[in-house]
Amino acid sequence: MSNDPIDAVICWVDGNDPKLNVKRQKFMNSSMPSKGVSTRFANCWEIYYCVASILKFGTFFRKIYIVTDQQVPDILEQLDVAFPSFDKSRIEIVDHTDIFKNHLDVLPVFNSTAIATMLFNIPALSKKFVYFNDDVFLLKPVVATDFFKEDRPVLRGKKQRRWIVRLRKKLRSFVKKKTGVKIFNRVSFKEYQVNGADMVNDDPHYHWHDHTPHPVCRKRMASFFEANPEFLRKNIKHRFRSSDNFGVLGLLHALEIQEGNYNFENCDLVYFNSQARKNHQAYFERKVAYSLKRDLKFACVQSLDLVKTEVRANFFAWLANKIGVPVFEENITEKQETVKIKCK
Repeated sequence: MSNDPIDAVICWVDGNDPKLNVKRQKFMNSSMPSKGVSTRFANCWEIYYCVASILKFGTFFRKIYIVTDQQVPDILEQLDVAFPSFDKSRIEIVDHTDIFKNHLDVLPVFNSTAIATMLFNIPALSKKFVYFNDDVFLLKPVVATDFFKEDRPVLRGKKQRRWIVRLRKKLRSFVKKKTGVKIFNRVSFKEYQVNGADMVNDDPHYHWHDHTPHPVCRKRMASFFEANPEFLRKNIKHRFRSSDNFGVLGLLHALEIQEGNYNFENCDLVYFNSQARKNHQAYFERKVAYSLKRDLKFACVQSLDLVKTEVRANFFAWLANKIGVPVFEENITEKQETVKIKCK
C-alpha cells in the first residue's frame, strides 16, 4: 500500500440555526413529506464526538474537512481541552460554494445525497479519503488498512438482491398511478443504494452498506462524473431528497467491484436508531451491551433530538467515556449524575 495521505471528510449541518431554517423554509413546499424532515437537520452536537473520535482513534488521518453551508461548528475550544496539543490546522471548514463549483445555481442545497456527490471537489483533498456523517463515530483505534488495502477501498456490508428493492419502487409507482395515493413517502436507504448501482450495471445483486465511515478513491469518483456529467447534474439538482436521487456510495461500490475490488469486510457497527422506540433508555443500554460484547469499531446514532434530555445525556456520557473526552457542555444536564449506561 502506498504512503499517500488519507483525509477524513464530515458533512455537517446545524439545523437549529435560525438563518438556515429561514433559508430552508423558503424552498420547501406543501408537496414535500413533513415526516422526518426536522430530525434530519437536527443538531445535538454529535459532530464534537465524531471529530474527537477521529483525533483519538484515527491518528493516521492527515486532515479533517468539515463540509457546511456558511456555518462553523463551535467545537474547537472544547476539543482543545480534550486534546491540548492537537494541531488546529488539521481541521478545515469547507463551504458548499467551494465544492459546487460550476453548479452554483443549485445552491442552497439541503440534500445530503447531493452534497456527497460533490465531495471530490474539496480543494487539496487527498487521493484517498474517508467520508463520515456527523453522527458516525470511531469506538476504538483504527489503522489505514481498516479503510484501504492495496490502495483500494474496503467495502463494508454484504451482497443483496436488487429485485427486492426494485419491487418496492414499482409498487409505490403503481399505487400512485392507480389511486393517486402516495405510499412509502420516504425513499428507503437501500433504494438509494440500488439507484446508484444501476448507474453502473444491471447485475442481479448490489453491495449493501450500512452507516459506517466510507473509504473513497477520489480519482475514481471524479473520473466517473467527468465522463458522465449528466449523472452528476441529475443528483445535485434536487435541493431536498428525491426518489430520482441515487446513492453515490452505491455507485462507487459498484464501480469498485466492477474494477476488481474484492476487499470485503463486515460492518463492525453498532447502529442506534432513536425513531419509533418506546423506551429509549433500555434500547440504548441493549445497544451499548451489544457493542461492548463484540468490541465494535464504529457507531452511528440517529434522531437523538427525539430522545428525552436525560437519556440523551446518558448516551453522550457513555460515548465521551468510550472516546476518553469530556462531555460537550451543551449536553450536560442536571440529571447527568444519574447516568445508567455502563461506561466500561
